[in-house]
Formats: sequence, C-alpha cells, structure tokens
Amino acid sequence: PEKVKAKPSQKKNKKVARERDLFKKNYVHACESLLFLMADKRHHRKTAILSLKKSGPELSELLTQF
Repeated sequence: PEKVKAKPSQKKNKKVARERDLFKKNYVHACESLLFLMADKRHHRKTAILSLKKSGPELSELLTQF
C-alpha cells in the first residue's frame, strides 16, 4: 500500500505567513527604534527604549550583523 501525503491545510499556511510577516514587522520596528536612539530624538526616546525592550531576539540579530 502506498502512502498518500495530505496537502497542508490552508489555515496552517496562513498562520505561518502571518508569523513571518510579524517577524519582519518586529525586525523593522527594532531597526527604527535603534535609529531613533542613535539620532537622539528626545521626544521619541522613551517609546524607542520600550520598543527595543519588546523587540527581543530581533534586536540581537540586528546588532550581530554589524
């Protein structure tokens, strides 16, 4: 008897795509927050620091690229 592979569900594909988009958004957001701090824009400093704290592993990846 041959094994028949089932197609992956659409729901799972959408979830993976959504997670990938979220990662890209977080990565871009971490980059923007870091640039705000480097540019020393005082009125954005507090929110930039909070965003960097929330960005988690995305910030580490960004910094290790340099």
